[in-house]
Amino acid sequence: MKLPPAKQKKLFNEATAILRSLYWKDVKQLTMPVVHNETLQEQLNSKELGSEVKQDK
Repeated sequence: MKLPPAKQKKLFNEATAILRSLYWKDVKQLTMPVVHNETLQEQLNSKELGSEVKQDK
């Protein structure tokens, strides 16, 4: 489902603020902490905006 532009921007800003606090050089380094940290997953999940971090198994 596509979000309206205002919600896209809000989601981007929220996710960027969370991910800036992590040290990472590439996607692999970024993915590992998110996959293994429930707190980060909860922070990145936004019920208000309808976003959810999902992991392929």
